[in-house]
Amino acid sequence: MPRAYHFDQFCVDLVQNRVIGPDGVPLAMSSRAYEVLVYLIENRTRVLTKDDLMKAVWPRIVVEENNLTQAISTLRRALGDMRDGSRFIITVPGRGYRFVGDVKVDTEESSAPPAAISAPAIVAAMPVEPAVLAAHEATREVVPEAPEATVDVVQQASAATSAVAPEVPAAEPVSEQPAYSRRWLLAGLGGLAVAAAIGGVLWSRRSGQTARMPRSIAVLPFKPLVEQAPDQAMELGIAETLINRLSSLPDVTVTPLSSVRRYAGSEQDPLAAGRDLDVAAVIEGHVQFRPDRVRLTARLLDVQTGAALWSGSFDEKPDDYFALQDSLARQLVDALSLELSEQAQQRLTQHYTENVEAWQLYLNGRFHWDRRNEEGIRKAIQYYEAAEKVDPRFALPAVGLADAWAAFGVFGVVPPGEAFPQARLAAERAISLNDQLADAQASLGHVLVQQSRDWAGGERQYRYALKLNPTYAQAFFWLGNLHAYKGRLPEALVETQRAQSLEPMSLAFAANVGLIRYFMRDFDAALAQLEGLVEAAPQALLARNHLGRVYSAMGKAGKAVRVLEGHPGPMAGSFSNLGRAFALNGQVDAARREIVRVEDLGKRGFGVGFDLAIVHAALGERELALAALERGEGDVSQMIGFLNSEPGLDAIREDPRFRAVSQRLGLG
Repeated sequence: MPRAYHFDQFCVDLVQNRVIGPDGVPLAMSSRAYEVLVYLIENRTRVLTKDDLMKAVWPRIVVEENNLTQAISTLRRALGDMRDGSRFIITVPGRGYRFVGDVKVDTEESSAPPAAISAPAIVAAMPVEPAVLAAHEATREVVPEAPEATVDVVQQASAATSAVAPEVPAAEPVSEQPAYSRRWLLAGLGGLAVAAAIGGVLWSRRSGQTARMPRSIAVLPFKPLVEQAPDQAMELGIAETLINRLSSLPDVTVTPLSSVRRYAGSEQDPLAAGRDLDVAAVIEGHVQFRPDRVRLTARLLDVQTGAALWSGSFDEKPDDYFALQDSLARQLVDALSLELSEQAQQRLTQHYTENVEAWQLYLNGRFHWDRRNEEGIRKAIQYYEAAEKVDPRFALPAVGLADAWAAFGVFGVVPPGEAFPQARLAAERAISLNDQLADAQASLGHVLVQQSRDWAGGERQYRYALKLNPTYAQAFFWLGNLHAYKGRLPEALVETQRAQSLEPMSLAFAANVGLIRYFMRDFDAALAQLEGLVEAAPQALLARNHLGRVYSAMGKAGKAVRVLEGHPGPMAGSFSNLGRAFALNGQVDAARREIVRVEDLGKRGFGVGFDLAIVHAALGERELALAALERGEGDVSQMIGFLNSEPGLDAIREDPRFRAVSQRLGLG
């Protein structure tokens, strides 16, 4: 019986179910991707159809084809296998896939498997390239402690922002409150979910079993207890609250919300979800809402065996859920005999508001924000404003407003001159209410960078946010981009890969790794990253736009046109991509029509100088490109920070006028 397969410099260890890379370190990949690779190797003498692979790897559940596509893309990235001219896994058009590498089979029973490596080490090693980590760490600075607020947070809104923010004006009047039902809960539901977990843990202790928290847990979106219209905002809100609570426990890895959101729906198979997420246990639950009662049940399931490690049910009035949440959280810690620091205890029972109606409005805003489109973000703003109206001391809605308005400014939905003042007021308001919120500190940094081009101030905010919450993926994402602005591309890659490792299902974070590879001129790696994303998620406009840039830089302008044309929509950095592709593909008239379109956006208040410079450079119009770049200094072009990294400007990079723009912007 085979113990291992060897090909090139890789080893598929069939004993410990892992793939060892050339450096002797296990490659990071999901269990499904591993199973796909093994099945391909075992059947390497023939072409395997997609149906063959899906039946072999997902034998008992129905999954979409993009699950297989994503697994193939993961394997190709892990093996350094390019989609075009693949060394190991080839696509046979219209038929399927085949493994074509030279394989040596190890069948000797005495063969020792490769040295073991712990699961945490694999996770830690996965996103960060050792070659750049040392250089990156050398640039990290020590962030001083934040000063304590000494004045009333409502009367003196600017005190908690220390020296980084001016005095904050009074909040704008909030909009009319959106229509909503069930004025109680969502916040308390997280407490109920914790309660269900506690109930089961206490039961297992009383039964003489050992209460032990699995090392990795996924909290799935809750489902209705009885047949009724689904309410995804509530179901996801319960899961998010429980995720946030459990994440403060030591020695437990909790899957982020972005990874479990796709399992919303009454037909989800919790064990299949757990296997896909590669966790030891999942929490699944059901909830029923009535005007005078809330009923909740939950189970912790062992993914490998399917056994229920604990279960619990609760039937309560929709009152006093915050106090219940605190009590149950403390009981959970006692039941598990966990030793928590005083700071961890405070996080476990922290209240962001005492008003359950405000909390529900906020979570409805979060639900719409996560739709990641213009309509969703506009609805999120309405809910956030309504939450602030109900509880003006509640900081999280202000953070949500800051991010929503900043997204509108960066993605070209609202002119930056309109969007960023709103974003800054909201971020400063959030910090004035709670200066220990990492989200708020990072959001202010994002505004400082994108609106004011205050690179140093933004970096201080990002680093302070990561001091408050070392696992805040969004702060790593923004810090990575700032490194790229400053020309520190190895450090940029480290931070963007860290963001992706923290939230591996985030399309935006994955696409950003491809963008940084593009800036590093590592076009093959960028192509492998982005082609897989677009293939798996054709609707992912950010990845699609970045892929168009890579094709253009690689001399594949025709492919760039095909991947970009017919996919309009506001997107960060999208103003120049199609025009550049047209120009490089010899479609000069089409490129000039794009220039006219972008100029019209400039008349409406959007920053377009940087983008126009790229299109003019692609057309070989050097003077027009330089003039547009100089224009970009003053028109809040959102991508101008990438000035010194953008390959599309290489043709004019050595011009003194180019260098002068870079120096005036403080980019060196």
